[in-house]
Amino acid sequence: MKPLVLSIAIVVGAANAYAQSPADALLRQSYELRRAGHDEDALPLLLEAFETEHSPRVAAQLGLCEQATGDFDHAAEHLREALASPNDPWVSRHLDGLSQAYTIAQSRVPVPAPQSLPPVIVHSPVIVHAPVHIRPAPRVDLTPFYVTIASGSALFAGGVSSWIARDVIVENYNDAVMRGQACDRATAATNRDVATGLAAAGISAGAIVATVGTVLLLTHGHSHVACAGPSCTVKF
Repeated sequence: MKPLVLSIAIVVGAANAYAQSPADALLRQSYELRRAGHDEDALPLLLEAFETEHSPRVAAQLGLCEQATGDFDHAAEHLREALASPNDPWVSRHLDGLSQAYTIAQSRVPVPAPQSLPPVIVHSPVIVHAPVHIRPAPRVDLTPFYVTIASGSALFAGGVSSWIARDVIVENYNDAVMRGQACDRATAATNRDVATGLAAAGISAGAIVATVGTVLLLTHGHSHVACAGPSCTVKF
């Protein structure tokens, strides 16, 4: 059975089954118009009947007429509303025909074109760097290092001088002996030994002190570098 013949048959069944309905007059008029092929003229009557009697039966009749006029979107909507009440006596009797009509209407509902999405604007994150306070390390006082080096150098020079004095003492003693002069050997030997001891002590101590001062100057005197943050310290 074609959809149009199916809808007319259901309309006839509705008109015969609900003779006492408040919307019956409107349904009968719409039936006569539709039977004569004037579906467009029957549609306003069914809309009025739907406002008068918002029932599954009238929703189904409205959906069938909308289907006949090509308004498949509203036809599927009203037929779906009628089929949502399968326990309604009228819907129950015409359930198969209404289901077939709904399937046809739903298949003809135009598929909406996909909407273009708005462009996605990606905002780059703004990275704010916290200011870094650079402060120089405390200045190192180099005076003690220079004093140490100077002291070592003085001791070393004193040691060298003592060694030269030792050589002078020995040389003078030897010259006096060669000239036949009377010389105090014991005194000369004592002076020689004292000069030798002073020379050895001065040279050794001076070299050690000067070396220590130089090492301290090289390792600690140049260790003050700039540092960042309040917790940066220079440790010795």
